[in-house]
Amino acid sequence: MLKPLTEFAEGVEENTHFWIGKIGRFGYTIKGVLYSIVGLITFQGLYSYSQYKAGSKGAIKAIHDWPFGKFYLVIVIGGLLSYCLWRLVQAITDVEDDGSKLKGLVSRFGYICSGLMYGSLAVWTTLYIFNKVSGIEGSTVSKVLSFPGGKPLIIVAGLINLGVAGQHLLMAITASYMKDYQEDELSKKQEFIWKWIGRLGMLGRTSVFGMIGTFLIIAAWRGDPEKAKGLEAGLKYLANDKLGTVFLLFTACGVIAYGLYCFSRAGYKKFISD
Repeated sequence: MLKPLTEFAEGVEENTHFWIGKIGRFGYTIKGVLYSIVGLITFQGLYSYSQYKAGSKGAIKAIHDWPFGKFYLVIVIGGLLSYCLWRLVQAITDVEDDGSKLKGLVSRFGYICSGLMYGSLAVWTTLYIFNKVSGIEGSTVSKVLSFPGGKPLIIVAGLINLGVAGQHLLMAITASYMKDYQEDELSKKQEFIWKWIGRLGMLGRTSVFGMIGTFLIIAAWRGDPEKAKGLEAGLKYLANDKLGTVFLLFTACGVIAYGLYCFSRAGYKKFISD
């Protein structure tokens, strides 16, 4: 008597896992598109001919200006929400087997933060399509510094960015992300290529988060919001120096590599349904 119910439940679970895998792959694909565009904008910024700010919102604005840009942005919104959902599933169901100890809980909290960040970008993109937000944005750091206790908050934000930079540096060194790939789907040559593209991508992310974290701490320490440079302002600041230009070229290549890495995750990462 219970057999039909059991079979039905197993079918529902299998079907759910199937769609979660599809959603995750779609999310990684759109993330790869955005990071590739951010890297190209960063590269163009070295030669001062990019009309867009480096960063996710700059990439959104670039896509908006393409022919049929709003149509593509609807697809981007779907991808961002898909990635948000996948991250929340990772955190809640612990599909990555991170566990419930401190290290695992920190990782799962990171999934939630990542999901909410991309979810908020999806909301911002929706508002941008309907002209509810402008391309000119005020300084969030200035507002926070004006609050009582704002300085410690900015320092904490800077330290979090530096922590994320350190995490990506460690991943670049150990290539620990490769354990998430379906080994039977990759040849030795493909494994070698994706490993080193991933390493370059992780180093690109290390430089981005490290740069933002450093500028945030400097701004809080000096009490000067003008020192709190985001990615775009940080790039312009470094572009005035020859060594900084080399660093920016490396960062641009790294961000593009991270976009390619996201495409590899879309194609070869292990999901619940695999």
